Amino acid sequence: MARRNTEKKSEKVDMVAVLAPNIPEMYELHFAVPMAGAVLCTLNVRHDSNMVSTLLKHSSAKLIFVDYQFMDVVKGAIEVMLKSTATKPEIVEYEALLAMGSLDFEIRRPNDECEPIALNYTSGTTSSRKAWFIVTAGRI
Repeated sequence: MARRNTEKKSEKVDMVAVLAPNIPEMYELHFAVPMAGAVLCTLNVRHDSNMVSTLLKHSSAKLIFVDYQFMDVVKGAIEVMLKSTATKPEIVEYEALLAMGSLDFEIRRPNDECEPIALNYTSGTTSSRKAWFIVTAGRI
């Protein structure tokens, strides 16, 4: 994961979404994504395709990791996104990406403690959903 993003040398921080329950891969992504210099956006597994589409558009996620049991939700979300001008994220198979990895990649460390490492959304039960970033200092 980290090798893929570090090879891109992008100026703008990439957003990486994940739709999965609390499984080991989700835990690993909480470390791998920030180490790659990207921002992790975990999506609620209770959301339907329309809401996932809205959150993917808002976050501008470039990649999305999907647990197999939520693949239909993401396929539906991408169908919704294709009807608009939104750029759809690349769906990534976790194990294939790990196989491409290298142990000698250079970790992208934050430039300062205010650099974002995660994007979260409220559940929206009391009004429309709201987004907020978690910064490096908040993760310690």
